[in-house]
Amino acid sequence: MKRLSWLTLIAAFLAAAAFLFGMMSRQSPPDRPAAAAVQPIDEHAGHADALGDAASTRSFKEANERLHQATDIRWTGDADVDFMRAMIAHHEGEIALARIQLQHGSDKDARGLAQDLIRARDTEILRMRLWLARRETQPAPESGA
Repeated sequence: MKRLSWLTLIAAFLAAAAFLFGMMSRQSPPDRPAAAAVQPIDEHAGHADALGDAASTRSFKEANERLHQATDIRWTGDADVDFMRAMIAHHEGEIALARIQLQHGSDKDARGLAQDLIRARDTEILRMRLWLARRETQPAPESGA
């Protein structure tokens, strides 16, 4: 019973955080987000291969590399858990790409789509993390059913 209370508390906290993030996301993002929003993979990223790339291209390439690294998860053999974990990593990559668009893009429709994507994916990530948290408290299902 105590474990259920903690899960309820965690779920309520995550739901409130998602709601507040959604409310803050409705505001127009600043023209230049903090440099920490998009960090290079390492200190040499982007120096050797494409010195002529636009800043947005370098950021997209770095985010794409992080996405591929993040989706290389340790597979468990449980299709449900593996799906949720892989999709969380994938959605976080999509959010990174959308933030780069907001930082560098100027088209109103593209910016609106990026903002919508961030809100939707944040909600989906929260849902998947809650599912994983609930799953950890349940016995593993029998395979081959």
